[in-house]
Amino acid sequence: MSSLRLVHIADEPQLFSFRRVSNALTQMFDTEGTTMTDILLIADEFEAHRDHELVEDAAMLHPDRVMVVIPGDNSGWESDSSLEGESRRSRMMYLLARIADRTGAAVMGTVTEPSLADHGGYAAVVAPRVAAAA
Repeated sequence: MSSLRLVHIADEPQLFSFRRVSNALTQMFDTEGTTMTDILLIADEFEAHRDHELVEDAAMLHPDRVMVVIPGDNSGWESDSSLEGESRRSRMMYLLARIADRTGAAVMGTVTEPSLADHGGYAAVVAPRVAAAA
């Protein structure tokens, strides 16, 4: 007997939101009463040199799934041929690859305003540390 189950998500092709895909994955893999840990990782919009710290913070939580958000305008970032578009895609690839490598978690990411990605269903939110005021 196979341990895989097919979960029907929709009757017709369409774009799926993270929440909908997340719910379907939970139905597929959360069959033994274990709690899956979803975390939201919000990168700093401008300070990519601190991304390694975010990856390590995420790894300490031992997540099953990680949604990576780079704050910014999401209109066409995935195909923008400008230097900024190339930089965002490279940074996203780095974050997704490093998080998957360090945690073994399923990863996905986008460029958008963090408030649009945070639906409140995450076990934790990992974000850059804010420097204390002098």
